[in-house]
Amino acid sequence: MSAARTLALVIVGTLVAFWAAGATLPDPVCDRLPFANPDLADGWGSTCCGRTNPHRGVDSPQAAGTNIPAVADGTVVVKTSTGCLGNVVVVQHADGVCSGYAHMQTQSSLSLGDRVTRGQHVGRVGATGTCQSGAHLHLTLSRRRDGYFTGTTADPYAYIMDHLTCDRLPTGVVDVVGCDTVTGAALEPDDATAAIAARVSFGGPTGAAASVEREVVADVVRATDCAGASQPCAHGFVVAVPAALKDDVAHPVDAYGVDAAGRTALWTGAPQDRRCAPPALPVHVAGSARRLVGEDVLAAWGWSADDVVATRVAEVMALTAGEPLTAPIVVAHGDATFVRDGDVLRVVDDTAVLVAWGFDARPIEPMEDAMATALSRGAPWPAAPYLARGDDDAVFLIDVPRPLWAVVDAARGAAAWPTIVEAGAVVDAGIGLVNRGSVAWSSDVVWGPAAAGEARAFCDASWSSAVAVAGDVDVDGDDCAVAGRVAGPVAPGEATALALRLRAPMAPGPRQLCFALRQGRHAFVLDDADGGSGGAWCTTVLVVAPPPVGPPAGDDDAPDRGQAGPPSAAGAGCAATDAASLAPSWVALVALWHGARQRGRFAVLRRFG
Repeated sequence: MSAARTLALVIVGTLVAFWAAGATLPDPVCDRLPFANPDLADGWGSTCCGRTNPHRGVDSPQAAGTNIPAVADGTVVVKTSTGCLGNVVVVQHADGVCSGYAHMQTQSSLSLGDRVTRGQHVGRVGATGTCQSGAHLHLTLSRRRDGYFTGTTADPYAYIMDHLTCDRLPTGVVDVVGCDTVTGAALEPDDATAAIAARVSFGGPTGAAASVEREVVADVVRATDCAGASQPCAHGFVVAVPAALKDDVAHPVDAYGVDAAGRTALWTGAPQDRRCAPPALPVHVAGSARRLVGEDVLAAWGWSADDVVATRVAEVMALTAGEPLTAPIVVAHGDATFVRDGDVLRVVDDTAVLVAWGFDARPIEPMEDAMATALSRGAPWPAAPYLARGDDDAVFLIDVPRPLWAVVDAARGAAAWPTIVEAGAVVDAGIGLVNRGSVAWSSDVVWGPAAAGEARAFCDASWSSAVAVAGDVDVDGDDCAVAGRVAGPVAPGEATALALRLRAPMAPGPRQLCFALRQGRHAFVLDDADGGSGGAWCTTVLVVAPPPVGPPAGDDDAPDRGQAGPPSAAGAGCAATDAASLAPSWVALVALWHGARQRGRFAVLRRFG
């Protein structure tokens, strides 16, 4: 058997026997060997050299008068002289172990109750007592104060070698167990400068199957620690309470310090029970929308089911549905940090927001100017994420609405939107717009013809191509790109109206007009008052031929068409005859149009593409 294995077995056997009488293991203590030359040939348990009983300690030969250092911090509990062991002093340590120093040259200068520190001199090496053959220190370790001469002892060498490192359990305190955060402090007793981990366990002790655990580095400055202290005092911690546990049910809360070796210690002030109501849904200035969060996206953001409020289902489903959430991409452009949210860039303008969303732990990618220009700008991220369950156990993020979003309502316009116009006529029209998005509008928001439909056929001289447009908007380089411009500013939730002029084409017939709202190169999502949604607003206008020019029907002064009359100018009679023959058919068509609209079977078409 190797020496290392022998030593390991000795240590294990020693500790099992040593602590068999105790209910729990004591706190660790940092020990040291008094001298570097213990006589292991005649060590603990030895029966050599004529011993009638196993050796109860370990001897270290030293010159008489050599100072004896204490093996660890402690308190003097025995100071005596015996026939066998001579002058003896016993020091009890924080872990309950008592170290006995025998055969001292003289009585210790210490008194009962004196505090000693590791390495402090407790006496001098001597050769007093009858159970010795020369100057040496006889060292014993026991859980009893009288263990220096009776009862069970431990092998001093093996025990001390296993406790040479100052590895006391972490200490700490819980200040407040609230419904938002748990606060306190975590300390490493062996190193006042070290910032160790604090672990808060909700729903049971650490490691329990039902527990939800949060671990942070305790490095927050705590004023109570710093008052009058010269040592570092940044040992505080703040742990957020998981949203899933805010459910009106009492949950136990435990707090621990975690040292570098991963050992934990439950602190003063824990455990506590806490019952918390579900947090109210956030109310954003621009309104709130729910965004579906898939399981893969939930993980991509670093969230889990513990972060989801589960008891606000009805309120969540009553919110406007927003676009699904995608995985985050953190980018830098200029001096600003953004998170790319689909085709939108949203600025992160505060360090606290960066941390609350976990963006600080993600790599930041540089963004080229071309990409930054191609993406629209959205509202800044809210102060912190709010995740909640909806129908069918789906997870939603409560967020501000998409930035470029409007409701189109022709009834809000300053002038009625035409449904029938004469060919070639110029008519005034109006469109009402409600800012449903999360950013304010200014004069760079314009209303113009979309690529689909025939809105460009109604181009008037008042229209312009003053802005660069792309995407769903037709750009042929003529003057019909912009039909109206928002006066601005229009804050989220506010309404505005655009007045525009239409010039009907000369060819009669139904025409579908489609318009888009855009900001520079970026198109809006448009809703109508009936709940439709898309990238363009469309309506149908009927273009009719103008009425014939001539005397009204039934005029007695009109010539009798059955009688001979003066000859007409060349072609005039034919033209008049053609107009007269066409007029009844268009009158009939208009009558049918109005009748169908009255019966609801041929309403003005609005579709969203």
